[in-house]
Amino acid sequence: MMNKERNIFSIINEYRKSIPVDLRGLLKELGIDLMFSNLDNDISGIIESVGKTYRIIVNESHSETRQRFTIAHELGHYVFHRNLIGNGIYDNKAYRCSYPNQYNNPNINSVHETEANKFAVSLLIPNDELERNKAITNHLETHEQVRRLAEKFNVSKQAMAIRLDVNYP
Repeated sequence: MMNKERNIFSIINEYRKSIPVDLRGLLKELGIDLMFSNLDNDISGIIESVGKTYRIIVNESHSETRQRFTIAHELGHYVFHRNLIGNGIYDNKAYRCSYPNQYNNPNINSVHETEANKFAVSLLIPNDELERNKAITNHLETHEQVRRLAEKFNVSKQAMAIRLDVNYP
């Protein structure tokens, strides 16, 4: 369980200093359980309260980079929307809560989803580390730079291209 003395953001910032970010270690330190499950292909992940703690469930059939983004996204809900989670938030691939079942959470809307997405990107691709690594790869052709940086940060090439604000096929 998280040490009450330490601020959640200071813990997150410590993990952001090591690329790729150790999401499992971060969740463990925050006292959040992580589980992989055979979810419907359209469902990327869930965060739910379990007693006095929380659990993130990730679709085991999705790619590793998709899973990492899902974990970071759900962690964003934990950080910013914990008071709204209730019995859970079910996120589809577009990270919108629209799945009509026990996890549909009417308290979470598109503004919350955007916040969780922005948090996920800033966690997985921190500005300082991105700038440091961009400087190393600046001599490369754009597609090769995107590929190498995506690999280094363990994110999808599409996510890295969006983060770099470049076109990528």
